[in-house]
Amino acid sequence: MSFRARQAALKALTASPLPRDAHIRKVLAPLPVSDRRHANDLVLGVERRTQTWDSILDAFLDHGVQRLPLGLRAALRMGVYELLSNDRVPVPIVINETVELFRTQRKVKGLVNAVLRRIRDAMESCDLAHCGGEPDVYRIQLSDGKAVRFDRAVLPDPAVSLQEWAAAQFSVTPWFAERMITLLPLEWEALLRSTIARLPVALRPRVGVTKEDLARMVSEAGGRVLRNLETILEVQIPGDIGVMPAVQSGLARVQDLVTSEVVPFAEVLAGQSVLDACASPGGKTVHILETTQGNVRLLPCVRGADELSLVQSSLKASGFEKVRIHDLGPKGDRWPKGTFDRVLLDVPCSNSGVFMKRTQARYRCVPRDIESLARVQDKILSRAAASVAEGGRLIYSTCSILPEENQDRIAAFLLAHPEFRLEEEHLRYPHRTTRDGGYMARLART
Repeated sequence: MSFRARQAALKALTASPLPRDAHIRKVLAPLPVSDRRHANDLVLGVERRTQTWDSILDAFLDHGVQRLPLGLRAALRMGVYELLSNDRVPVPIVINETVELFRTQRKVKGLVNAVLRRIRDAMESCDLAHCGGEPDVYRIQLSDGKAVRFDRAVLPDPAVSLQEWAAAQFSVTPWFAERMITLLPLEWEALLRSTIARLPVALRPRVGVTKEDLARMVSEAGGRVLRNLETILEVQIPGDIGVMPAVQSGLARVQDLVTSEVVPFAEVLAGQSVLDACASPGGKTVHILETTQGNVRLLPCVRGADELSLVQSSLKASGFEKVRIHDLGPKGDRWPKGTFDRVLLDVPCSNSGVFMKRTQARYRCVPRDIESLARVQDKILSRAAASVAEGGRLIYSTCSILPEENQDRIAAFLLAHPEFRLEEEHLRYPHRTTRDGGYMARLART
């Protein structure tokens, strides 16, 4: 592993604006492929469990991690992440290279060295099944069925506040932890553990391409199939997945499990008219065209130039670049005229079903934001109602697992729009799919 990867990861974690996908890609782009992969793993590893790493650090620091400068906080979080979760880098290298990030700051070097060595000496790895049991203050759960036990308390006392313990253990908001404990009293811990998983890339084969064909293409590209999950393959590819021949030629698309189920659920038929009202980044738009072999009157909608560019790129890569795209405008109020046989709404949401990938979203899952999203979702549903032709279908989907964004929104919509009826709905939890979660409902206009 290269020291440059660690330096780039620290830059991505501390630069302004806060780490986002595009920003991270820009910072890591100059690195060789192997270093880029290592740096990206460090960034996501820190973001995915910031609260957990801070809880551990607080147990070994005199004055608490939040009182440290941002760069020092980020470097210590990277060090703790690798000490606990990354078995590819030897512990001495983790400590030495983290110390070297501050080579010109003697006092800081001494602090980093002392803290990481104390953490190393205080921890013991074990299998979760063998050192599991009731929640306690000493044990940190990892995503691979393992755990680390410390010689001192590193978590809040679950007997005092179970949601505070769960929030620190799995790096979610206390509100979200409490919500899952209430909704899934027998499964909440498995669900929260699923949100810290490090997921491989998922590929959906193009309609007409078999999974066997795609597995062969993966092998020819020097990769391997890790799991076959219903509509997708989990794969490991050397280098950038975007330059894999099957992806570049449109024979496969990077698309997750639950997302890949929405278009078949919509039951789009050749010759129908379809409004894809929230089309960006274009995955469902392309899937509709594949399913109907392009024999569909499809109008994908975007908001602004950035979304337009994403959908155009998706269409071009799949050979459908002539499809017209409708811009709803920055406020989303330029709604297209006419009615459609199918209206797809993949609405903005909390991303609570994909916290393992949308790492920043886990810290924004609070009542105020959920209420704000619900208002947006209601507005989109209400606006879309008039676009559904008689006998047509309205398909609502999210990558959320919260009823406030799913079942509650559909119930409110049906009360306000008696001309619709719920035909079918599915809620998929990530610990049950062993990958991602989400919701979809199909409403029929009578």
